[in-house]
Amino acid sequence: MTDMKHLSEMISSLPESINVIWSVNFDDTLPYDLIKFTAIMSGQEL
Repeated sequence: MTDMKHLSEMISSLPESINVIWSVNFDDTLPYDLIKFTAIMSGQEL
């Protein structure tokens, strides 16, 4: 999870009015070093 540090810092730097939902999904069909990442963001300050 230390690889997620940059993502965490980016989300933390957003204005508080921005809502973020994100997920990391592991997919056995992808190479072992890849993941599926999904992010949904909403807010007027985007």
